[in-house]
Amino acid sequence: MAEPVVAPSPTVASPSKYARLPDPIAPEDMVATQDPGPLPYQRGEFDTDVEWLLRTVGLG
Repeated sequence: MAEPVVAPSPTVASPSKYARLPDPIAPEDMVATQDPGPLPYQRGEFDTDVEWLLRTVGLG
């Protein structure tokens, strides 16, 4: 009969690594890493597509 295969035990991180949280960052020190970009669609573009769809299928 074959011996059962025993999986190696997972490596446990040292408790000292997680014993203390890093110092908090003040909100005034936080900065954006990217400038906000434009919206993926213009506001009127979506509305005209919906209006066309509703007129085409006869609901409006």
